[in-house]
Amino acid sequence: MIYSAFEEIPTKDITLSFVATPKPIKLFDHLINGRGLEIEEVSNGIYYVKGDTFEVQIIESKRLTADENVFLKNLRSSLTKMDMQEVFETYRKYGISEKVNIYLSRVLGANQSTFEEVIAMTDVAVRNIILKQFEKDGTLDKIREDKARDAALEMLKDGVSPDKAARYLQMPLEWVQSLKE
Repeated sequence: MIYSAFEEIPTKDITLSFVATPKPIKLFDHLINGRGLEIEEVSNGIYYVKGDTFEVQIIESKRLTADENVFLKNLRSSLTKMDMQEVFETYRKYGISEKVNIYLSRVLGANQSTFEEVIAMTDVAVRNIILKQFEKDGTLDKIREDKARDAALEMLKDGVSPDKAARYLQMPLEWVQSLKE
């Protein structure tokens, strides 16, 4: 049984979602022929796997309609500048919410160089609005911390001392040491 932080969650209330850029043909073959499950495409790029313990949905991001699925369609690490601009436009359209900020943190962290290029190309006024909002809600700090965590873990794995990693990453020594544990 799977538990949330506060209560037990029945398996009927759990959906596992997988996002893939190309259609996962080998996975579909395994699920149908190897496991005897049924796969139903419920809309462009969205498939439900029927007959397993948990509800499972597989999302083929490239086939999603842009208008209805901007966030899901762009939940990958290979965004183009145009994709990133689309994400920003949708962000402005829907406003600020905790879920959108979590999403943006992940997308921007996975596409940092594209994000930096788009910000550099964006009109100064728009760029300032975006950056101010991201600084205000902590998105940029979260991206920086995620990148620093990844780098620190790699450094520690390669035998770099915690104090040297902290110095190079400009992070507190205690923070780096906590990652070692």
